[in-house]
Amino acid sequence: MREQRIASEPLNTLTDTIAATFSLGGFATAAICGLLAGNPAHEVVVRSIIAMVVCNLVGKASASCINFAVEEHLADYTNSRPIPSIDSNDGGDSEVIEVGDDDASQRPATVGSLGQGSKNNS
Repeated sequence: MREQRIASEPLNTLTDTIAATFSLGGFATAAICGLLAGNPAHEVVVRSIIAMVVCNLVGKASASCINFAVEEHLADYTNSRPIPSIDSNDGGDSEVIEVGDDDASQRPATVGSLGQGSKNNS
């Protein structure tokens, strides 16, 4: 349970970030459009704050949908690709295989031992 909570914390932070981005975008758009339209400053500020609150709600709803879709996809992905377990206590039936020849490392290499032997036909 703790692992799932830790895994979802970055997604909750992402939800807040998306909502804040929507809010700031709505505020900036309303402020610029209101000023360009020639509205009085107090009306522009009030309408921009209202737009910010509405865009925050829209951002939270959008981010929640995205969060749900990502969590569902991650759950499907991890369930379809389980991590294989390795049993280290297999009852002692494991066999040790040695690769290489200990004596071969002590002998000097010769042309014949490397498979490049030449036959002298003279």
